[in-house]
Amino acid sequence: MPVLAACGSVRVGSPAPQTPPPPGIDDLYRRDLLEAVESAWAAAGTPAGAAPAVASALEELRAALQRHREALRTGAEAEAAASAESSSAAAGSPAASPVATDPAALRGRLVALREMCADAAVQISGRLARPVTAVGAHATWAAVRLAALEARAAGGSSTAEPTVPAPRPAERLTPTREVPAWDPPSIGAEQDYHHMLDLAQQDEWFAAWLHEVIAARSTGQARNDALTLRDRHRTRAEELAGIARADQAPVAMPQAVYALGGDDADDEALARRAVSVSAGLIATHVALAGAAPFERRAVAVAAAYEEATWAGPRVPSLAPLPSLRLGE
Repeated sequence: MPVLAACGSVRVGSPAPQTPPPPGIDDLYRRDLLEAVESAWAAAGTPAGAAPAVASALEELRAALQRHREALRTGAEAEAAASAESSSAAAGSPAASPVATDPAALRGRLVALREMCADAAVQISGRLARPVTAVGAHATWAAVRLAALEARAAGGSSTAEPTVPAPRPAERLTPTREVPAWDPPSIGAEQDYHHMLDLAQQDEWFAAWLHEVIAARSTGQARNDALTLRDRHRTRAEELAGIARADQAPVAMPQAVYALGGDDADDEALARRAVSVSAGLIATHVALAGAAPFERRAVAVAAAYEEATWAGPRVPSLAPLPSLRLGE
């Protein structure tokens, strides 16, 4: 007993109090991204008298934003949210509902979410960069799609280029925040990066060839549009090949001819294939952004968002998290 007294007060069975570490760059961005997702969800209500296609798109957007919440929350945050919802339901409190706001304001919130995702993706850990880039890609596609549907409901063309600010090019995606020294972000395995870099090259070369075929079968503005897309995909493929050479990764070479399958002479089938290729490219570049080292991510992020912009008025549906399933 004298020995214990000399040691001061002793608490049996109680751990010593611990101060949680300050948040790192991943948590800082994740917190802000969750707020941006909540802001978009809160503005995604369906206005009275909305055209059926617009109402359906808004319903899908709300569901997608819920998936974005789930992807960005930690396990503890997800449990706390579920507990709060259960308590509210038990107390008979009505669940929060999104409010229909001005369409331009909703698109603005989606664009703001896209821009924050782009900023985050070039700084955060690879395991988080992939879902964050996916959230931004879907927000890009959704903003453009809504603008296109609203234009069609007003009597315009459903494929006209909507008035949504274009995503930033790769050279403008640079780190904007100071990374806390106590919790540096991490990157994935080199072999995963090389695999996705190889796949992205192959996909871009195929897309370039496909649009060249479409151009050869088209006239007028349709031909010019197809040639523009051919050049866009060629440029991406060549840039990725240059990165592959610099990083000692596989360099994919374009094939002279690719197998399309089905009726190659069917122009409508070619157009549908171009749409499916676009959706696939979004997923490929999202996955590449998650696998790439920090200095290479901007190229993948910019490509994913540029492709999502083109896909907006053309691709009728897009996975809420392109390239991954919740839980991966």
